[in-house]
Amino acid sequence: MRNIAIKKAVSILENQYGVVFEDLTALDFFARDASWQTVYYANKVKKIYAWEVENKFKNDLINNLPPQSQVVIGDSHELILKEFQKFDLIVIDNPQGCYGSNKQYCEHFE
Repeated sequence: MRNIAIKKAVSILENQYGVVFEDLTALDFFARDASWQTVYYANKVKKIYAWEVENKFKNDLINNLPPQSQVVIGDSHELILKEFQKFDLIVIDNPQGCYGSNKQYCEHFE
């Protein structure tokens, strides 16, 4: 199952810590097409911002997320430096291996 980790995290946050997801504004830092992690919690939150560096995922990303979503195609590392929105939930699940237009990012943060 692709989204087993996020299901477990959401369950713990809801059941053990009383987090009400309907009140949250979320950011998915490396959204890709939203089919792995994001699709599970996207309908639970008030609003979700989905950032993805690869333009080829834009249409699937838009189609996989609810209408209250905001999709931004850009480098998340650069976007975070310009972002003034406050987020209640930030999911940073970067892709394995190298990614980016020039394969300039790897699985671990620099």
